[in-house]
Amino acid sequence: MNIKNTRIRCACCCLIAMLGIAPLASTTQHPSLAASKPTIAKKATVEIGTPKTLEVNANGYVITRIKPKSSNSIVASVKNVNSRVVITGREKGSCTITTTVRARKGKTIKNFKLKTKVTVKKVKTTSISITSFSELNGALESMQKNGGSVTLNSPEEGSFEIPKASYSKVNLVINAPNAKIVNHATFSSITIKAMKDEKWDEQASGNSFTLESTAALKLVVNAGYSVNSITLSGSVSTGVQTIEVIGSVSNIFVKDIAPADIKATADSSKIGLIEISAIGANVSVDANFGSTVSKVRALKTSNTSLTGNSTAAIIVEKVPQATVSVAETLTGVAVTEIPA
Repeated sequence: MNIKNTRIRCACCCLIAMLGIAPLASTTQHPSLAASKPTIAKKATVEIGTPKTLEVNANGYVITRIKPKSSNSIVASVKNVNSRVVITGREKGSCTITTTVRARKGKTIKNFKLKTKVTVKKVKTTSISITSFSELNGALESMQKNGGSVTLNSPEEGSFEIPKASYSKVNLVINAPNAKIVNHATFSSITIKAMKDEKWDEQASGNSFTLESTAALKLVVNAGYSVNSITLSGSVSTGVQTIEVIGSVSNIFVKDIAPADIKATADSSKIGLIEISAIGANVSVDANFGSTVSKVRALKTSNTSLTGNSTAAIIVEKVPQATVSVAETLTGVAVTEIPA
């Protein structure tokens, strides 16, 4: 039986060869010959406020148009920049970017819809540095979402206003030697390093300031507004650090040796505590009209002079090595000595 079957198979092969019949080819196409199309990343992760660029791979096509669209522009916005897809995270969440690509291969033109799943995360950056007041509001709003510091290093000249808003998670640092500022917003903290004509006009309640200016600086707390604390800690070589209180300030701390002039200039003026702790500091406290300065604490070898015409009670605490002088026009001052 085996010999017979072998002879039959050989005869069949010979017949096929004689008739010129070719074997049937496989209908499965090699992967490398499969039809290609333009592609883009299927997934992308971006941070809030930080743009991310995606490239469209042509894969043998000539791309003639790219039009991206976000399924949720509140989470992430998108635009075409020089034939690249640029995604900007706006809010934590996820969305889908659909990029419509019009492309040509030979005489054939096709439209392709490419999808990218986008995940938007919180900004990891904890500080932003800007150089223009026009950038300030945007930087503050961005940093408020996650918390951190915004530093303004601006050479711009003129008067500028910070609109009313709450930036409870933002530490604001101002280095603007040619600017005057009127502030209506509240912050976690405010540090002033430089300003023009010595002027910061405070028209907000609840802020805490640190003055680190190396030149003379004037901070005015207006009527109807209150400040938590003001700390003088800059190494000022010339001029005077001036604090004018028309509203109220809970605490003023003098920690540098530069001359400081603290003024309570109206019936509405209220200062809780003035503490002088810098060795060699020279501080003038001027209490006028119906203003109130509750307590002055003079520490170390500081020099403090109290002037004005207020009749309100002022408690002065001083260490033995501190010098305190009181004008005769201040009738409500009581000086007591405390241990060094």
